[in-house]
Amino acid sequence: MTPTEIKEIQATGVDYFGHPLKVDGVWGPKTAFWHGITGLSVKRQEVVKAALGYHAKGTAEDPGRPNRGSFVDSILYPAGLTPRYGHPWCIAFVSHVMRTTGVDWPKYHVSAWALIQWAQDNGKVLPAHEKPLPGDIFAFLYVRKEGEKNFRGHGGIVLAHDGTYFACCDGNVGDAVRVGRRASGPDVKFIRVINDEKPALTMPPNLSRLDGVGDR
Repeated sequence: MTPTEIKEIQATGVDYFGHPLKVDGVWGPKTAFWHGITGLSVKRQEVVKAALGYHAKGTAEDPGRPNRGSFVDSILYPAGLTPRYGHPWCIAFVSHVMRTTGVDWPKYHVSAWALIQWAQDNGKVLPAHEKPLPGDIFAFLYVRKEGEKNFRGHGGIVLAHDGTYFACCDGNVGDAVRVGRRASGPDVKFIRVINDEKPALTMPPNLSRLDGVGDR
């Protein structure tokens, strides 16, 4: 690929943190990531770019106000949740991205448990042998502690998968939208609502682990 061709890719692309690519004609892992994304369907590109855009802007809760803030309140409001009380918003972030990019998303989910149940009931959960694609969704539930009545969980948007880890963009991680990687395992459900046939992509390198970092 020539430097001119690389610049054409970089001109409208973003890296795996949502920042515009440097248009220098040099092929590197960030350019390679976006080049792979452009091989996906337009809808998947829109979902990935939209999710990463919130990370790039530093979207977060208001300081000192857990699960509160103008953005958090706005994405919980469609589910009828009263903003003044706050609510975990990781799945609301998924619903918001899907709705704003025009994905067929019939129910505005705000609960990992409800999302997983809906996906299982509607045949949206990928079989264990199938890797997720960028723009798919992940969700999992935490083991309930003694005395807990409700299931706690988490979810976000998949960016890549290498068989052991998956890269993701999640809301409500350390009070913000963050990009990182998580271990793939039997408790993690991958959910597909954009139906197309495209190959999996290469994992972005050197992402921080997000497992258990302020996402409860």
